[in-house]
Amino acid sequence: MGTGTALKKREKPLDARREKFIAILRQTGNAAEASRLMKMSPNLPYTWKRQSEAFKEAFAVALAEGHEALADRLECALTTRAEEGWTEGVYYKGEKVGEQLRYSDVGAIVMLKSLRPERFIEQMVGVSVHGQQLTVKIMNFSALPAPPPLAGPGAGDSTSHERPPSPNVRAAPNPVEESLQS
Repeated sequence: MGTGTALKKREKPLDARREKFIAILRQTGNAAEASRLMKMSPNLPYTWKRQSEAFKEAFAVALAEGHEALADRLECALTTRAEEGWTEGVYYKGEKVGEQLRYSDVGAIVMLKSLRPERFIEQMVGVSVHGQQLTVKIMNFSALPAPPPLAGPGAGDSTSHERPPSPNVRAAPNPVEESLQS
């Protein structure tokens, strides 16, 4: 009878640990990360899955919800990098000479492919030409608007090869010049 009581005492914390693990898994979408945060072996949840059908189902649901939450966070971060950009240092001979606002073109392309697949997803087609099997990438850019005309100094002038300064580059403060002005 004493062993039954000891077993019941042991089951309660285990159930609480399982519930806590499921809650963390729902937030992270990653079983290894949830295990690390709970300071337990990453193999333990898989042992629990083999032992309990209820835990196995809760694990699957929490993992799916966690993946959705992770996808939402990544989508937000990707959108921010594509639309607002980030500041990156500009260096010359090892010295920081300015900052440049950078944008993620790849992020924008990925977002466009997901939001408007009919316009931006390529299709691969196998074609046989003179006995040679080729794969052709077909891209639909017919619905894209025409690019805007060039403007500014040298626009349309084939002799001008000078590039206007980028509005995204800002000069960093020069400590030597500042000390001379003081």
